[in-house]
Amino acid sequence: MVGWDRQSWGYHADDGWVFPDYRSDYGPYGPTFDRECRKHSKQVRATLDITISAGDVIGCGIDFSQHKMFYTKNGTLLGA
Repeated sequence: MVGWDRQSWGYHADDGWVFPDYRSDYGPYGPTFDRECRKHSKQVRATLDITISAGDVIGCGIDFSQHKMFYTKNGTLLGA
């Protein structure tokens, strides 16, 4: 699943968790991130509490200048 494998990041819409790639010091599912995608311990749930419906487009990207990842819904930045 996206975010659970090495070199992948993922937002899981079914439960609101944001996962980066696997890191052994965080266990098999890695740390979680808050809505600004700042790293938290693996026990903290991300706060991207949104409703997703059929036809919605979820995007993700990386802002290399700020060292952040971000997510969008239908082109609108989430967590802003």
